[in-house]
Formats: sequence, C-alpha cells, structure tokens
Amino acid sequence: MRLVILDFQTSEGKEREDEINDNLAGIYRAMKKHPSAMANARKTCSIWQAEGNESDHYMINPNSEGTPVIVYCDMSTSPATMVLEHDHMDTKSLVGPRCDFEACVRSGPFSYFSGSKDRLLEIISASRSCQQHVRYDCFNSGMDFTRWTTPDDRTRSYWGGYPKGEYSETRCGCFLTGQCTNGQLCNCNNGINFDNQWHVDEGYIVSETSTTSATELPVMEVAFGRFPLVKGCPTAPRHDNSINDASGLGHVAGDVVNYTCSEGYESEGSNIVSLTCRGDGSWESKTISCQRVNCGDPGTSNNTNRALNGTRYGDTVSYTCTSAYKYESGDRTRTCGANGTWTGQILTCQPGLVAFDARGTGSSYWNRAGAVKFIDDLNIGDAYSRVTGLFTAPFQGLYHFESHLQRYGSYTVYCFIRVNNVRLRVIEVDPYSSYPGRGSASLNVQLNKGDTVYVDNRGTGYHIRFNTFDSSFSGLLIQHGDGNN
Repeated sequence: MRLVILDFQTSEGKEREDEINDNLAGIYRAMKKHPSAMANARKTCSIWQAEGNESDHYMINPNSEGTPVIVYCDMSTSPATMVLEHDHMDTKSLVGPRCDFEACVRSGPFSYFSGSKDRLLEIISASRSCQQHVRYDCFNSGMDFTRWTTPDDRTRSYWGGYPKGEYSETRCGCFLTGQCTNGQLCNCNNGINFDNQWHVDEGYIVSETSTTSATELPVMEVAFGRFPLVKGCPTAPRHDNSINDASGLGHVAGDVVNYTCSEGYESEGSNIVSLTCRGDGSWESKTISCQRVNCGDPGTSNNTNRALNGTRYGDTVSYTCTSAYKYESGDRTRTCGANGTWTGQILTCQPGLVAFDARGTGSSYWNRAGAVKFIDDLNIGDAYSRVTGLFTAPFQGLYHFESHLQRYGSYTVYCFIRVNNVRLRVIEVDPYSSYPGRGSASLNVQLNKGDTVYVDNRGTGYHIRFNTFDSSFSGLLIQHGDGNN
C-alpha cells in the first residue's frame, strides 16, 4: 500500500489508478467465473509452491470450509507468501486542502479482492504470521495526526516499523532510530514540512495471529490530518431512533455528522439533520426528533371485532369475527410496517353455524309470566340469552325451533312460541289430559337480522316443571339468507 499525500493531482494520475484497480478486479472476476478454478483449490500457497507452480493468482481454502478464495502466491520466498490484494495496492493520490486546521483527508475504505472481511480474517488466523507494508509520501502536506482502523474498527496510530500499541500520537519506524526529520515522531509530521520537498514514512505493520487476541490487520481505512490548533470533539452524540455517518476515526472542529431517522421512524422537519463539531471541541446543539412512522387507521370490515393498540410503526391490530360469524379471508393480526403501511389484509367474516340447546334451571317449577329463561348448555353463535330468554337472529336465514314442556304437579301448562312478540305456536298441557303431562311444539321460520324468538308463559297460574331434564328450548340455523341465494 502506497499513499501519496499532496495538495494537487492530475487527471492522468487518477486515470492510471482506476486502470490498475480495474485490471486487478478483472483477474478476480474471471477466476471466480471459471468452474475449474473454483473447484481446484489448495490449503495454502506453500502447497501450490511444492507442486512446482510459479508466482500467480491461485485458489486456497485453509480450513476446507466455505467457498475458496483467490490470493496471489509469491513463490520467490520459502515458504511461499500469500498476498491479499486490494484497491490501494499502487500509488494512491489523496487530494485535499492544506490541513492546517482540520483532518481533511481520508483514503476511503479499502476493498480487498479476495473476499469479505470475515473470510479474510479466517485466512489470516490460519497463517503463521501476518504483516502489511505501508508507505506514504507527503509533499507540502502536514500529517501530524495519521490514523488507520483495524477490522474491528479500532483506531491505531503506529505505522510501519513501529511496535504494536495504543499511542496518543502518530509513531513511525524512524523514531526508533532517531532519524525522523527534525527529530519528530514521523517524517511526515515534522511540523514545518511545507518546504516544497518530499518526505516519506514506510515500513511493515506486523500483527500476531494468536487465537487469544484480535488481529490488527488488514488495514481497513486511513485518515490523515494536521490540526495542532484545532480541538477534537468527543464521540458524536447519539439520538434515539436515528443513525449517523460519524467516522470511527473521530472528528475535529469543522467536521459535520449527518443524522437520519432509523428505519420505521420519521422526522417532523428535515429528513437529514447535521451537527457540526465546533471550535471549542463541543458538538453543535440541535434537536433531533424521530417519531415512529404513522400507518393511519388500519380499517375494519362488517361483522368483525377490532383490537388496536396504536397506529405507529410496530403497533398491531387484531381482528376476530363477531358472534355467529366465521373466518372468510384476510389476516387476524396486522402490523404497522416501517414503510408506513399495514401488513396483510383486513379480516372478513361470513355467516357461520348458529345453534343452541337450553334447559330448566334445576328448580322445581317456573310460573313467572313472559319469556321463560332457560339455561343454555350449547350456544354456538351466542344468539340465545339466558338473561332474557330470547333468541335474537344474528342475520337473515331460515331457522328451526322447538320446545318441550312438562307440567308441574296438577298445574296447567299454557305457553306460546312467539316471534317478535307474535304468537305462532301453542304448547298446552292441562291436568286432565290423558298424556303424560308433557307438551311440545316446533317451528320453521324465516327471520331477518334482529328478529326475536322465545317461549312465553301466559301467566303466574301456569307452572312448568323446571328441573334439569324435563323442559327445554332449542333452535338452529337451517340456511343463511332468504333461501334464494
């Protein structure tokens, strides 16, 4: 990796960098598309070397798991050296304003051609040792505070040739020998290097491959800056339900961090709020308020019950069919999504089974005038009420009803089956009847929604035997609708 830091760059230089990266990327794309290359892998570059191969790109798979990866095997060393190539292999010119007042130049994330970061770390962990050569040349560019990031986003300030460690200042290999320009920590942060001369810092960053500690390599990003008079800001503030583009390398005065609402959240004002690191080392104070997206009313349909706990992102609505109705289509539970719409479809219900079977309460007799209040053992559709003794039609249809009554002692039974208070059937048992004290009646009738049917006791002088088994009232739906649909 070679980085050239300067205050200008020609278009020809930029085109050359792009051409080199395109050529390397093309090699990797071609090998990945070639079936024989993907199927032909070795555990390490050393095995390819032992088989008599020359330096080139090869497939390796150190743990025999996952997809093989492409690396460059340098056969000029013994054992062979595995090289992980990336898009900063050649000279990379980074251009920016003079950095006297802010850390203004970043390399951008490195893209390693071999594979994902996790796959690279697997390869490195299987290696005996790992090192990465870095070099940067500076020309009229102050780079007092140079940082690079590890695969797990830790910030490091030691450079090629300097031992691993956590340091508050940039340190380079020349400092160990006392040969840095003007006695500084690195050649490119000598403090007076706007002198129309090139300065260079280079060497190997060495990382152990122990299983007990995280590897420092490969380098994932580099940032340069000279800001001796500029204060740094603490970590960018966090705001609920938002994300930001803060750099893991930190920020100094003049840096701007942009905030946007997290998925499923929205701002009442601007979609993007920016905070600036101020000259005193504090962040600009602004209100960043992200509220859950509002999906609005989820709606409902006829013959459904709805339980709604809110209309914002993550809230839910539950539907159930009302009494005497059953599931037809749609979703019983819907959720307000991040895009501001409800998942699924509104539940719809269709007429279901209606049936009831009611009996006496267990007392000796019933002699109150009006609707006889039987106790229901079966009540599908909840159309019968033991409180009122009335059956109420939940929808239009043809229904069947019947009642069986037994007299109490020598008393007379004189009752009616009424529909909307109109007498349609009579049940009469007098004490002189030769029948065994029991009378019955049945009825098939077309009802509209809301019509009522009940057994009516004519008066207090009439006694119905009302223990558990002797008297009953039952009904059921024969067909929904008016019989023609």
